Amino acid sequence: MERPQSLIVQNAIDKGDVDAVIDFFKRNPGAENLRFWKGDTSLHYAAMVGKSNVVKALLECRSAVEKDPWDNTALARATQFGYTEIAKYFVSKDSSLVSMVNEDEDIPVVTACRQGHKEVTNFLYSETPFEILLRENGKQGSQLLHWCFISKRFDIMFDVLRCGPSLIDENWKDLLDGFARTPTAFSSGSGLTFWQRWIYECRLWGLASFLLPFLGIKQIHALKLSHRFARANLCLICQHLTKLQLRTWEDQIAPRKALTSAIENGIYDFLIEMVKTNADLLLAPVPKDETISGNLLMDAIEFRQEKIARFLIGLPLGNVFINLPGFSRKNNILHMAGRLASDSQLSHISGAALQMQREIQWFKEVESLVSQRQKDAKNDNGETAYQVLAREHKALLKEAEDWTKGLANSYIIVGALIITIMFAAAFTLPGGNDQNKGFPIFKNKAAFLAYIISDAISLFAAAASVIIFLGFLTSRYNMEDFHNSIPKKLMAGLSTLFVSLAAMMIAFCSAIFLMLEDRWWIIIPAVLLAGIPVSLFAWLQFPLLVEIYVLTYRSPIFSEKRSLASKMKAFFFGKKKIE
Repeated sequence: MERPQSLIVQNAIDKGDVDAVIDFFKRNPGAENLRFWKGDTSLHYAAMVGKSNVVKALLECRSAVEKDPWDNTALARATQFGYTEIAKYFVSKDSSLVSMVNEDEDIPVVTACRQGHKEVTNFLYSETPFEILLRENGKQGSQLLHWCFISKRFDIMFDVLRCGPSLIDENWKDLLDGFARTPTAFSSGSGLTFWQRWIYECRLWGLASFLLPFLGIKQIHALKLSHRFARANLCLICQHLTKLQLRTWEDQIAPRKALTSAIENGIYDFLIEMVKTNADLLLAPVPKDETISGNLLMDAIEFRQEKIARFLIGLPLGNVFINLPGFSRKNNILHMAGRLASDSQLSHISGAALQMQREIQWFKEVESLVSQRQKDAKNDNGETAYQVLAREHKALLKEAEDWTKGLANSYIIVGALIITIMFAAAFTLPGGNDQNKGFPIFKNKAAFLAYIISDAISLFAAAASVIIFLGFLTSRYNMEDFHNSIPKKLMAGLSTLFVSLAAMMIAFCSAIFLMLEDRWWIIIPAVLLAGIPVSLFAWLQFPLLVEIYVLTYRSPIFSEKRSLASKMKAFFFGKKKIE
């Protein structure tokens, strides 16, 4: 009879029928200890399904400290599912509930934070006595810090670290490593587009609060606050590091490992905050193994983090970083520039040819920094930096050649079709010729002049494009060619092909206008339809043209000045990395 009784109560709770639940317990005096199939009491179940009216009724005659087989109170159950109203009612009845631990030794605020329920977490944190979170009173504070980091509740984390600095002693290594591996915790890894970045930088919040719900402004505002708290947390940790005595070797190398991880993930803010707090961390001890370079600038170059590399070079220690050899096989910074970038860095660039171009740009930029001795230096494998570059990029060079030839073949076919059409159109004039004099009948009309000019432009532009792309089929494809020569030819070929296609459509529209004269109900739709191929070509190919221009004419990698190309990159691609 146990199971049918539990089903009766369960169904009543699911319906929120308070009278039925109370009536059942009145008719069955011994049913207070009735357990559902997971061991939940009726109070636990009502809290779990969010029936606040049933919870309030049951609490009038039941104890709020009832526990399930896993030592969860009904408050913990409500917390797991994010029911703030029920949690508030439980705490109003018995404030000691916020301090009770379950089988996993979690208090309710930790459970709420782990489940990602923001509102419940805020409430329970405000009600939880801070003494419970202190290091000497158990691991509750450390657990809360851990789940605050996972759920990006950096505001609560900041308050915990500020009020309980002893918790930093126990958790600084984990937190430092976590921040170093989480680019999204900082503005440098937020991936905002151009207009989102503009909103992010503007101080609109007090003056234009009515705009917050629109255009994602509210979300950007929340993101900015989260980034501020993340930096504040990192600042607290770094400041505390200056007071700690790092006795063990593991403790001494932890900051340096964190810096390497931050550089690998491109977290510029992390590096700035650590250096601002303690510049000695730049030359902190490093474990001598094959996975650590021993030089922060070498890390920045290996992972192709130009902003970080630019910052390090600009420091008073910049020359030290440039000339300091690494631990890994006696490579110098030019050897690291010769290595192939990771897939995550190259995948942001369209096409193997442009990837090859970017790799050569990095190598040449680093080459301009080093001395002749470093250029000629060999590593433990007996290789100079130039030999490392050739070996590491052999496969990419072949892939770039195939990509360029495939692109050229496709464009040659398109250009040849346009040449054929426009050459024939030059001798098949709209309206024909005068049989007596041989001149075109519409020679005195402006539309005819537009037809002839656009036909000629289309023909010559298509011919030029085909000739340019034919050159790709006979090129030797040296590595140096991908630095400037091939990208510039690609730009010229794409531009002339676009001009040819646009001029061909203008010629078509002019011919339609000449033949149909005042029949606008046909002319206007025909002109609009003629714009579709041009628009499609621009939509599909113009981003590639822009990217080639950006990568070819942008400012040098280690230059602070932003060129027009860099600004175009920010506008079209936002924070998308194409370096």
